[in-house]
Amino acid sequence: DSSLHFAQPLWLLAGVVACVCVSLLFVRFDRRREADLAKLVHPRFRQRLMEGFSPRRRNLKRVLWLVALMLLFTAVARPQKGYEWREVKRKGIDILFALDTSRSMLAEDLTPNRLERARLGIMDFVGKLEGDRVGLIPFAGSAFALCPLTLDYEAFRESLNAIDTDLIPRQGTDLASAIKEAERLFDEVGNNHRVLVLLTDGEDLQGDVIEAAKKAAEKGMAIHTIGVGGAEPARIPIRYRNGQTDFVRDETGKVVETKLDESTLKKIAEATSALYVPLGRGAEGLNTIYQEKLRLVPKSEQEQRMERIPLERFEWPLGAAIILLALEFFIGDRRSAK
Repeated sequence: DSSLHFAQPLWLLAGVVACVCVSLLFVRFDRRREADLAKLVHPRFRQRLMEGFSPRRRNLKRVLWLVALMLLFTAVARPQKGYEWREVKRKGIDILFALDTSRSMLAEDLTPNRLERARLGIMDFVGKLEGDRVGLIPFAGSAFALCPLTLDYEAFRESLNAIDTDLIPRQGTDLASAIKEAERLFDEVGNNHRVLVLLTDGEDLQGDVIEAAKKAAEKGMAIHTIGVGGAEPARIPIRYRNGQTDFVRDETGKVVETKLDESTLKKIAEATSALYVPLGRGAEGLNTIYQEKLRLVPKSEQEQRMERIPLERFEWPLGAAIILLALEFFIGDRRSAK
């Protein structure tokens, strides 16, 4: 698009307001000066005092000054016309999110439920990132890469929105499978700062997760664990299409209760020199990991790619403003002597 547009158009409005205000000040100044002259100078001497003064020159100087002021605001509004292709280098780290999609994540001890609260927390977290590649691994009784590492945050969000508890038919919570899948994805893209953020209620049914975490740590992976769930046991609701609600039950018909297993998640984090935090009701846990850990990780070069960069044209109005101010400076208020 070769048309002229402004990156910060609100400065144009500010310029109009400023010019109007300055014009009103000019009018007020003229009226006050006329009133002061009428009080202090006798009418017979007033014409002699004002001899040689040119109202037209004064008004011309003011017009030049106002136009220059508006041009300065126009320059600040960043006019852009045309574009160029430029090679852009991005720096960042690789962050994989492993999200538990087992049925226990439907428990409503977090609002609206564990899974949805974790999903919203990840959404907010990714909104803070810039230049970091992100990927998504849903897991239950097994794990797979739903979104490989990418800089396309919109594609990541679409994958995140597609997650539900029916995504993986095999139920259960196999934390080790999520860690191994993360290892595989990191190996595919080569060495970089490897970060896995594991969001789960921690009820590992397989038992070999600590060993998997230690092996991942040997490859330089930090596994930050987020505990999703409340401190008290919670039931897992089942909602039927007819509007009725029941709860998940075991083989004997007893209602199953799920509880956050912080002990396992703390051990995983310790094994990889990482951090464990509870998600919290407002997903504060993810923000804690960002502030205390990820924000401080040195970023390495991710990739180079061509981007279309708008051409800045601020020098046009800026140059015109300087010329007008120079003209205003050299124009006097009085007529030249004849």
